[in-house]
Amino acid sequence: MSLETTRTNEINNPVDLKPNPEVLNTIDELISLHNTSGCRVVYVRSSDKYNVNATKGNNRTGHVPGAMNLKWNQLLENSRNLEGVRKFKSAKEIKSLFDQAGVDGSKNKSPLPASSKVYFYCVCP
Repeated sequence: MSLETTRTNEINNPVDLKPNPEVLNTIDELISLHNTSGCRVVYVRSSDKYNVNATKGNNRTGHVPGAMNLKWNQLLENSRNLEGVRKFKSAKEIKSLFDQAGVDGSKNKSPLPASSKVYFYCVCP
């Protein structure tokens, strides 16, 4: 018996994506929140963009002062399933990545209380 898989890039059903204002913040709100205690801001694009080494047509470069850097795709498994989708790493692995990035407060900040919020952001062109 042989197993055959087919991978498709087609989306059979259109997806209507709409932003949810309850979970989104403007850059000004993000900067204001970042200056409060019990808050962490994490820039989720490459370290080159974080350090202003690669603009690739973006008008905005760099990062919110004091923001940490953890590229978003580090949270995903390297392998893909049969549909070509990468899944998130385990909670333990993600926590370890957050700790390494200093989200837990181990780098340059005080420990993060359990009631704190972490904001993730990227800059779009």
